[in-house]
Amino acid sequence: MQAALLTWDVMAKEAKARIKINKLLESAGWRFFDNEVGKANILLKFNTTFQLINDENPPIIKKSLPSLDIQKIISEKIDKEQQLVNANKELITIFEQKIKDRIARVWGE
Repeated sequence: MQAALLTWDVMAKEAKARIKINKLLESAGWRFFDNEVGKANILLKFNTTFQLINDENPPIIKKSLPSLDIQKIISEKIDKEQQLVNANKELITIFEQKIKDRIARVWGE
């Protein structure tokens, strides 16, 4: 049973990593599919490579995707960094409140 859970966890992390990569590409103007902005300019190649293309020129980037193990490591690092970011946001909120409380005390509020 634990092996099945581990596999599901790994699959979920892989999916998150792929979604993050897709969002980064799309925010940079690259499209996997035709949409209202323009035609697709990423050509997918059998699970290992993709090409960034445009109408005027041949493919401008051909990039091999890292192995699944490397993608998992990247995803885990991103998750850890996001946890740190979230913790820092919480600290900022705490200290902002402390500053407000201190100012209120100084002004007698």
